[in-house]
Amino acid sequence: MKETENENRLSRRAFLKGAGVLAAGTAAMGLTACAPSKSTGTSSSTSGSASSAAKTGDTAGANPVATEELTWLPDEPEIADADVETTVEADVIVVGAGVAGVGATRAAAEDGAKVICFEKASGPQCRSGEYAVVNGDLEARWGRDNFDTDVIVDHHMDECSYKTKRPIMSKWAENFAPVFDWFIGAKEDLYICETTRSEVPDANKDAFLIPLLYPLPAAYDWTKEEHPVYPTTVELLPSQAPVLNANMDKAIATGNVTPYYGHFVEKFILEDGRVTGCYARDASTGKYVKATAKKGLILATGDYASNKDILSYYAPETVANGIKAVWINMDVEGNNTNTGDGLKLGAWVNAKIQEHHAPMIHHMGGGAGMDGEGVMGIACFLELGEDGKRFMNEDIPGQQLENQIEMQRDMCA
Repeated sequence: MKETENENRLSRRAFLKGAGVLAAGTAAMGLTACAPSKSTGTSSSTSGSASSAAKTGDTAGANPVATEELTWLPDEPEIADADVETTVEADVIVVGAGVAGVGATRAAAEDGAKVICFEKASGPQCRSGEYAVVNGDLEARWGRDNFDTDVIVDHHMDECSYKTKRPIMSKWAENFAPVFDWFIGAKEDLYICETTRSEVPDANKDAFLIPLLYPLPAAYDWTKEEHPVYPTTVELLPSQAPVLNANMDKAIATGNVTPYYGHFVEKFILEDGRVTGCYARDASTGKYVKATAKKGLILATGDYASNKDILSYYAPETVANGIKAVWINMDVEGNNTNTGDGLKLGAWVNAKIQEHHAPMIHHMGGGAGMDGEGVMGIACFLELGEDGKRFMNEDIPGQQLENQIEMQRDMCA
């Protein structure tokens, strides 16, 4: 669509800044192009060939899977007009107020769009706080701004067995640094530490940033690792919630954003094969908000680790081996938030779902024990089996490490 200069212009720059680079949304959860539909069809929702909410680009070579084969996918809900208590309209609808959703909301709002953001929890949601920031002004503080992004992307593509899409990964590596500056800039009093172990003033202990693994030991050369851990990661502590909330506050301050917390998006509205809106259930009333979007809908939710049906379908080994999914975020009804809502919503409007889902690949390093002392490479320095013998080369990414541990007695190391 041609860009126009008006008060609601949505430029490529803004959406690159807020949605496509800050955090992977639909791409991370496996939604790509389109597949046959299982849509039940209603007066307000008809099946189509593609969805602006879920389509992320060319997927030549992907084998479409009919939604009838998705044993985890329930029937699309029927929503009657009598169930709708409110009808609203905006330029953009964002589904999910996590890092991706909040970033998209702020970016669109700052570019003049009227935005509606739906979230089933009581406010913006996040966990962890580690970010791999490649190059840029922030990393220049520690002399970590001279990496070859192509080398990093090539390495990660190998680790992912080329199951990921290189242009998306390249977009992250090449563009993320200024986006991250924009993101943390929302928290104007964020304290940035000089080293990993710097003392933090008491006044800043509620929100500060550290460079992980800096400075490195003088005798340590990460370039000599078989699987190098690039010293690029920073961490927001004690959590990234203050920064995320500051971003939502910035978005709301534009006067262009209406957040709907405690609302469960349960169905998309399709018109001529295009997603034009959604139905969101208000948990406090049981009734629905019918929202329509003039320009588009951004699907920014999809984690499904608390949905055993989806987990068993795409990552059965995690269920078979009893791998626990640690999650603390709850919706307003007291359930985990990562139940695969985005996958279901996308599948109902014909989004293609990537077949290969690996639990993890990262090896950013991290705390080795309760004392918080970190290590280089994967989060383990020496792997020993129950017999006390070393059984592997530990210089590998996380998923490969897990594969080896599974072959040990009692799957224990």
